[in-house]
Amino acid sequence: MKHIYALLAFVLIGFAGQAQTSKISGTVSDDQGKALPSTTISLFKLKDSSLVKVAVSDKSGLYQFLNINNGKYFVAASSVGYQKRSSQAFDVESKDVSVPSFTLTQAPTNMSGVTVTARKPFVETKIDRTIVNVDASPTNAGSTAMDVLEKSPGIMVNNDGSISLLGKQGVIVMIDGKPTYLSPSDLANMLKNMPASALDQIEIMTNPSAKYDATGNSGIINIKTKKGMNNGFNGNFMVGATTSIYKMDDKLYFKPKSQNSFNFNYRRYKFNFFGNYNPNFFRGMNVLDIDAKQINSQGELKGYTDQQTKFKFGNFNQNLKLGLDFFADSKNVVGVVASGFLFNGHPTPVTVNNIRNLDH
Repeated sequence: MKHIYALLAFVLIGFAGQAQTSKISGTVSDDQGKALPSTTISLFKLKDSSLVKVAVSDKSGLYQFLNINNGKYFVAASSVGYQKRSSQAFDVESKDVSVPSFTLTQAPTNMSGVTVTARKPFVETKIDRTIVNVDASPTNAGSTAMDVLEKSPGIMVNNDGSISLLGKQGVIVMIDGKPTYLSPSDLANMLKNMPASALDQIEIMTNPSAKYDATGNSGIINIKTKKGMNNGFNGNFMVGATTSIYKMDDKLYFKPKSQNSFNFNYRRYKFNFFGNYNPNFFRGMNVLDIDAKQINSQGELKGYTDQQTKFKFGNFNQNLKLGLDFFADSKNVVGVVASGFLFNGHPTPVTVNNIRNLDH
């Protein structure tokens, strides 16, 4: 009986942790009072103005952010042809928040000295899909593919790395139009160690067309990596390094992290040879404390169980992709692509249990 009640305590702890997230919602309209669909709404932390999540308003101008942690935030709304607006700061404290409605006014136009500048927006809304242009957001510099997914509209990533779309599980994740055929844990490891600099676009399809496998009815996420198409030999590389600071037992620990990306292509006549290589490493640590009470059937306290687990972990991961395209004519391309992922990790958890029985 003691074990049953201890297990109940663990379950209650788990539900208490999940209850700390909230929903943020609001609407956006123009100065005539008409709803503005396909408006990009960005959620920022008030402390450092870092981007948390992006949403797109629906036909009624409604937008929402799900599973948002407690804290202070503000949102900003932007749409082509309208002036950008930001909300006042607000607190999220384990309850849903309704942001006052946005009213966007049309941007003034001046025909004298017109300068046309081509720039891709961070989020594009098409008839059958939403497109996230990774390079269009400066906040993606130094991030991973998983970080970009977490910010993308409608996508949620759980603590275990499982990906859902609009609250639906069973989402098919593709890379360059091909299914990954990886388990959720392996896919999460790959995305966490794939730098955002290697990505071109993320296509989000909540209602896939008939040409896709029927098993993708929960939605499809297609991650498109960069592929050079210029004549001759060209390429680029990115090397990035950061460190995390942990305080444990009154000591400071510095744990490094590196995200690197090398991309190239060589095109001559009708042939294009391309590829990318992404070597990355990560070091980290964490502590998990669990306190449980043992209660008998009469509701009497019989003992305590205190458990502390210290985690030290690190990994070195490598992604490699090589491909060759043959341009038969202006409308037909025949190609072959080979890709691989190597994960090498060494977690070292150490657990200490203290069990106290009040009967002895």
